[in-house]
Amino acid sequence: MCGFVGIATCQGRPLPVSDDDVRRARDRLVHRGPDDAGFWSDRGVAIGHRRLCILDPSPLGHQPWVTGRGVLAYNGELYNDADLRQRLDGPWRS
Repeated sequence: MCGFVGIATCQGRPLPVSDDDVRRARDRLVHRGPDDAGFWSDRGVAIGHRRLCILDPSPLGHQPWVTGRGVLAYNGELYNDADLRQRLDGPWRS
């Protein structure tokens, strides 16, 4: 199981901790995800992620995922991904 840590403030106020503090907290979870480490922060939010690669060790699984719409740190596995790809239309990538 991967590990992640995050902190957020209301209304974009500055975080009460530094980015380095969040990275250190993330790295305390290395036993949960020894294969990769990621970090993202912006205006009152910080997310750290430790990755445990089980099925796909490619860099496409690096987290947090950042798009123009949002940021996501996720832990889990889809067991019916082949079925979902058949039923749903879209560009398939992680």
